Amino acid sequence: MSTTPDRPHDATNTFRRRRRLIAVIVLGVVGLGGAIEGVPRIERDLERRVEEDLSIAGVVGARASFSGQDGTLRCATALDDPAAAIAVAEDVWGVRVVELDASCRGGVSTDAGAPSGTADGPAATEVPDTTEVPDTTEVPDTTEVPDTTDATGQQAPVTTQAADGSGPDITVDLASGALVVRGTVPDEALRARLIAAAESVVDPANVDDRLVVDAAVGGDPTGVEAAVDGLAGMIEAMPGNLVSGTARLAGGELSLEGVYVDDTARAAVEQAADTSGATSTLTARVAASASDAAALADRLNALVGADPILFEPGSAVLTANASAVVERVAAVANQFDGVAIEVIGHTDSDGDAARNLDLSRRRAQAVVDALEERGVTGTLTATGQGETDPILIGGAEDKAASRRVVFAVSTD
Repeated sequence: MSTTPDRPHDATNTFRRRRRLIAVIVLGVVGLGGAIEGVPRIERDLERRVEEDLSIAGVVGARASFSGQDGTLRCATALDDPAAAIAVAEDVWGVRVVELDASCRGGVSTDAGAPSGTADGPAATEVPDTTEVPDTTEVPDTTEVPDTTDATGQQAPVTTQAADGSGPDITVDLASGALVVRGTVPDEALRARLIAAAESVVDPANVDDRLVVDAAVGGDPTGVEAAVDGLAGMIEAMPGNLVSGTARLAGGELSLEGVYVDDTARAAVEQAADTSGATSTLTARVAASASDAAALADRLNALVGADPILFEPGSAVLTANASAVVERVAAVANQFDGVAIEVIGHTDSDGDAARNLDLSRRRAQAVVDALEERGVTGTLTATGQGETDPILIGGAEDKAASRRVVFAVSTD
């Protein structure tokens, strides 16, 4: 182990620093003008990685185009679950925000299915989600539309309520270990009930609260409260049992769909749906192919590259802040059936080599233990490389980057 402390840090601060770094890099490249193709290269990389993750998540026919860190998805056919596609795309490291072209919602696209922008030409024109579409087009009830401009000149997003005024319209998406809760509720107590349910089963850092409180939502108060309680029960059953899924309350009716981990998980989710009076549509996850395993390794390593798993200085004890990223790693690791995942620990070159080797093994094993506790079903093994594979920047070791855990994935 290194004598230089592994400094635990807040995940939010890490994200902000990374954003600033990316912004500096992009601005620097832009300043050099057309002589350097850095910006198009960054955008092409985001496009490639977003499309890969969408493909892994089962979203077929979606193409991504980026201008800086802001992206647009265009689709050959309307998406069954636009919100889930946005969640997957925005989970990709380096992405700031993603919008859907009208083609993904069943409207008319400006150039649906066209190739993403490249260095040889500009990306296709972005179309905001608020693009007007023909009246016959079905638009999900949770589509966010801009409110009228207030006295300050600001516009606040408003989520449409159920069209028949029968109560709240709420959607909960589970993707990559994070829960996104969006929609409109009639009071703060019901909003708190749903967020508490989400935070009881995932780390609070992995809960994205997009709920809006609006007393004008309507519906019978007793019935609305019972339906929200039912939705909360389904939220509590989703993480760990589903690879991905969506629970919804709309028009007073509850529904749940998703991809389950195994038969035990399926039974648990179905029981939660039955108890809540919800209809459920569940499918089994697929067995990994060799290409799936390679893509999964890339995704896991990108995840911990952007948000490293941190340990207490000089030990194999995970920091408190590591919980959220380990949770996301576990969710991604459960994407496929039939995988073997090797967790590989590394240290920097400070200190004794033999101690570093032992510490790297113990840290890898700590991650294996944490993943098993979070329900990862694949075959997990731990190995250590000590200080033998440092990260070099300009010929000098980046010691913070050298202290890391990485993943190798194969099929069973």
